[in-house]
Amino acid sequence: MKKYYFTSFCFILAVGFSMENLPAQDIHVAQYNQMPMAVNPAFTGLFDGRIRASVLYRNQWQDNIAPYNTLGVSVDAPLYNNRHGSCVALGLQYTRDRIGDNVFINGNGALSLAYHKFFGLNHFAKDKKGSDLGLGMQVMTGQTQMDVSKFFFEDNKYFNYFYFRLGWPSPYLIISPAYTSVNAGICYTRFAGPDLSYTIGLAGYNLNQPGSPGNKRDIFISGIEKSYTGVVNASWNVSRRVSVRPSVYYVSKDYFNAAIGGCQADYRFIDKTGSAEHRPLVFAGIWYRSGKSQTITAGVEYSGFRLGLGYELKSLGIANGNGGMEVSLKYILPPRVQPEMK
Repeated sequence: MKKYYFTSFCFILAVGFSMENLPAQDIHVAQYNQMPMAVNPAFTGLFDGRIRASVLYRNQWQDNIAPYNTLGVSVDAPLYNNRHGSCVALGLQYTRDRIGDNVFINGNGALSLAYHKFFGLNHFAKDKKGSDLGLGMQVMTGQTQMDVSKFFFEDNKYFNYFYFRLGWPSPYLIISPAYTSVNAGICYTRFAGPDLSYTIGLAGYNLNQPGSPGNKRDIFISGIEKSYTGVVNASWNVSRRVSVRPSVYYVSKDYFNAAIGGCQADYRFIDKTGSAEHRPLVFAGIWYRSGKSQTITAGVEYSGFRLGLGYELKSLGIANGNGGMEVSLKYILPPRVQPEMK
């Protein structure tokens, strides 16, 4: 059976679940807005359409002794809309992190429910002012597996850490703690006109967990302590063809703070009449994550589909850590065309 050095495994856990990165439940990827319910439960149903489905995959440290990959799948939709544009929305998501040859697997599924109250003349107004206030709740359940038999300890200090501090009876066991978490969020979106909008969101994760968990072993490998997140997204149409979308995402726990932010630029193709409808859109962006990691993204949108690619230029200063790749695919079923009032 293939062996993995404990030191390599340790820095992967440190990046995935400590000061240098975002926590597991918040998806440590540059294209975090493609998994909206993992960022904030109130983002469930916050889109202009009938159904939204997203898939995101990230593979990093492929050249390292223990590569690390992340998978996320989500779908959400408004269940009820009234004539003023307010709605109730439901969403489902699944995320999984895996290290090496199943040395470490953390998988979880979540059910999200959100209510959006629109203030203004037209829901998701394209030519009028308005705002949206959203409240969301989420129940997440998951399980983490660690096969300690697939790596060995280089010296006694690591063995002592596992045996005495974390309370594991042997370094050759598969530990599989299960957990259930309750998450909640609030968001506010303002349409300041036809060319400018912004969204502010705040969320709390693992709210049913104790503030200072007593089971250090489960917390160490699952990362289920309380955390709080904030996100600010904006969209500005500079011209009929060009728009910019800056974004900042912040995470806070008892023992660390982390952030990721950047900006995406869009270019729309328009026809001879000046319309961008049924025409493709291309985009590119750059994102900086605390820990000195930069990611460039690019992609295309067309007919409700969005394909995005990302490449991490530097993986937090880790040796042989360059080459992180991620790909996302999203589809939004457009809203029904409303009949004109006579």
